[in-house]
Amino acid sequence: MILQVFLRVGCDKKESRNPRTEKTMKFQRQNPYNKFLPYVSDLDSDAEKYLAEIKSNLFGCLKSKVDTVQIEKWMTNLQKYIALYGFKFTLEDHVWFIKVLYGLLTTPNVDPLNLEKYGKLLISMVKKKYLLLKADLILDWKPLHNLIFKYEDSSAALRGMIKVQPGLKATLRTVVKFTRSFFSHESTQEMLDEWRPMLCPFDR
Repeated sequence: MILQVFLRVGCDKKESRNPRTEKTMKFQRQNPYNKFLPYVSDLDSDAEKYLAEIKSNLFGCLKSKVDTVQIEKWMTNLQKYIALYGFKFTLEDHVWFIKVLYGLLTTPNVDPLNLEKYGKLLISMVKKKYLLLKADLILDWKPLHNLIFKYEDSSAALRGMIKVQPGLKATLRTVVKFTRSFFSHESTQEMLDEWRPMLCPFDR
């Protein structure tokens, strides 16, 4: 199983975003309540070490042969990191995490239980749209369409030959809801080109 994602965390090209100070651009959105903790002085170093560990291990899992067990482990750690520190990472890291999650979600033959986990984490990463502009992130709609088609409208699904947990389809539909704003401008025409020949006024 080959996962094709962007593994580069850094980005040489400066993003064209609304003018903001360097301090506010450093992290996307930190947990606002951490500043009230008695050990607040240690949080920055703890978060930095934890995030570096998550990134290095994820990169190692994806670099050569995909290790699904380790990927699941470090995605769970990423979820814990967000719960503890909020979106305390840079825009480049944010985009990289989303691309990795989207790549994992749309990789063929992923276990449905893992699909739901990746989907829920991806939703939490993209639903705060004020943190991302369309110029920051472009996602390909076709792999997601193929995934939805497999579980909703494929011949095997219509015949009841694909059994999945009840929440997976709802999670995938929510993924579409929050990721569609990051499809390219050409996506609408591409969708019309693919589906318009199939439209029939007398179809069911």
